[in-house]
Amino acid sequence: MENKRIFLVSGFMLFYLGCMRVPKLEINNIETISKNQNLSNLVKLKFTENNWWEVYGDENLNKLINISLETNKTLQIAFLNIEKSSEIINLLKSQNGPNIDLNGVLERQKISRYASPSRVLNPYRYTDVGQLELGGNYIFDLFGKFKALVKEANYQKDAMILNSKLVELTITTEVSQLYGEYLYLQLVEKNINERRYLLSEIIMMLEEKIKIGTGTIDELLVIQNDLSNLNISLKQNNYERNKIKNNLNLLTGFKATKNIEEILNNNENYSDISLLNKNLNINEVSSEVVEKRPDIQYYLCLIKGQQEHLKSLKADFYPQFSINGRYGFDSVKLGDLFEKSSLSGLIGSGITFPIFHGGAIKSNYKIGGVDLNIFIENYNETLLNAFNNVNNSIIKAKTANEILNLSNQNLNKSTKIYLREKERYYLGSSSKYDYLVAKYNLLTITLTKEESLYNRYLQQINLINALGGYYVGGDYGKK
Repeated sequence: MENKRIFLVSGFMLFYLGCMRVPKLEINNIETISKNQNLSNLVKLKFTENNWWEVYGDENLNKLINISLETNKTLQIAFLNIEKSSEIINLLKSQNGPNIDLNGVLERQKISRYASPSRVLNPYRYTDVGQLELGGNYIFDLFGKFKALVKEANYQKDAMILNSKLVELTITTEVSQLYGEYLYLQLVEKNINERRYLLSEIIMMLEEKIKIGTGTIDELLVIQNDLSNLNISLKQNNYERNKIKNNLNLLTGFKATKNIEEILNNNENYSDISLLNKNLNINEVSSEVVEKRPDIQYYLCLIKGQQEHLKSLKADFYPQFSINGRYGFDSVKLGDLFEKSSLSGLIGSGITFPIFHGGAIKSNYKIGGVDLNIFIENYNETLLNAFNNVNNSIIKAKTANEILNLSNQNLNKSTKIYLREKERYYLGSSSKYDYLVAKYNLLTITLTKEESLYNRYLQQINLINALGGYYVGGDYGKK
């Protein structure tokens, strides 16, 4: 009994002396935004996590986005990182189990008469030595090192999944912006061609006026200059549309060039572009929505993963226990290798004291603490920027909608002026020249309204991007 007590006390003292004091780390605070704090105080929203773009009800937009998601290289890399993360989890799980190896050795040696008794080996002759053994060891995870590493890997996999969602969001919003711009440029092209036709008619009328002395060359030069500017705008418009096609092809890795061309050509004769006319009611966003953004959740996963990593590093401050064993055959003559007399084996335990690697263990633990603070500050910065980004995006979207309403009012006034001038022209109380000028001015105001329409759509997409793609708005989506 006394010997047993001495053994236990000695073991405890040995364990205590083998431990190291864990240094205290200064961990930064994680910022939070009040759950009751809204970015605006008007209309509440509805949200969904999937396919936010379907709220617009545009089949061509849906096709473009689906093609991009299927072929985009960045997204494929993100999926490969998820797959890699899964294999890392499996690898870490296997490291926590017993390690078993089968080893075989066949060796020919020349033995001198002093190396072994002559009755066993013939001196100065070559002798075959064989060995076949099964060995294994198992490390006891008493302090949760391997368990923490597996948890860390799971959080890192979650981070990779969130990263893929962020990539998807970037792709879908970029495609939506490019497609909306392409539709707007088609409206611009149609408007420019109509104004070019009117200016050509006005120029011919001015030339006739000059001939009879009722017009001036200065007036003609101004109109001709306007026509030249429209021709330049038309070429610029064509360049911008080709650039959009190139950008869409780049997003799809140039694997769907024909499909993209066909989809965009489907809109060549659009007179009423419902995509740009769709008004999403975006006014109020709770802070909880901001915290659900993929980039916010991504850093949160990194923080949780690093916390688990610190737990695994903390386990290094304590002794590590293991059990080792070996069983096999060992013989100096191959013919006797599997004889009963050739059997050999051993079993034993091992203990590793951290004190012999104290400097490295402390440094790794402190570096882990610094990395955790870096992730926390990245999270804090991203959260505050996200809050500000959404707030600014709401203001821009709201302002863009107000500007569109003012543009519609101006267009209504210009339409009334044009209709009155048209009526006077057909009654004979106004000249065709004045009628054409009124029509030209109406087209100019119409273009301003269409530009405001496109800007509202663009700001809506920017807000959806800022919200993390969860918003669907209006009467759509899921509660």
